[in-house]
Amino acid sequence: MLVLIPLLMMSCGLVKSKCDVCDGTGKVICLNCNKSGKMNCNNCSGAGQEDCSWCNGQGKKMCTSCSGGGKENRYDYGYNYANGGKYEYFFGPFPCRNCNATGQMRCSNVSCQYGKVRCSKFGCSNGKIACDECHGTGERKCITCDGAGEK
Repeated sequence: MLVLIPLLMMSCGLVKSKCDVCDGTGKVICLNCNKSGKMNCNNCSGAGQEDCSWCNGQGKKMCTSCSGGGKENRYDYGYNYANGGKYEYFFGPFPCRNCNATGQMRCSNVSCQYGKVRCSKFGCSNGKIACDECHGTGERKCITCDGAGEK
């Protein structure tokens, strides 16, 4: 009779055994992030930076003073050798002072470094975000035992 009672209890579901999949813990390793809890950010592809929207990732913009030509029309005051050595005003195309006659200016976005800015996605840290499946824990609930650890 003593042997029949545990068998009867097991068949009625009163005695439960440890889950074989999770080894009784109720959790399994997240295969989505390989237990790290982190994944590459889908916004910056894991780089942690994205192209600056002000300069389109170039790090520089066309000079607004000379329209990219490197020369600007302006009045300048200077010494005129041709007119007997007098100081006078000149008008004409002079090398642009804003861009040093290159036609390009550095991007005015203070966060921009060589055309890149920090990733704008919330939660992105150096190109990594928390795993969508395990929410950054590296483990997921066992689906075989529904997290109970027993079957």
